[in-house]
Amino acid sequence: MDNNIKIMSIQEDMKEIEAVLNNNITDIDIQILKKLHRKIDSKYQACIKDWSKSLYCWIPDFGFSYDLLDTTSLIENLESMLCKLSSYSMGFNDIKNK
Repeated sequence: MDNNIKIMSIQEDMKEIEAVLNNNITDIDIQILKKLHRKIDSKYQACIKDWSKSLYCWIPDFGFSYDLLDTTSLIENLESMLCKLSSYSMGFNDIKNK
């Protein structure tokens, strides 16, 4: 993938996370959070080194246990994912650069 396209795609995903998190958090529907969380996880887990570290409810060889993720955990995971995406967009933590 062209690097500019890759960066634009990452930035779009970051904006989507920010838009959801910038809403009144008490009004966020947990299903919206889960849908976004699944989308971001499925898109980047194979690209970013140590993706699962410091994320709630990650089970090795299984993935996320969505039954255990509550609203607070989802929000904190998305905040962490946002930071991981920011680093990745700058070329850090790329799994190809092991």
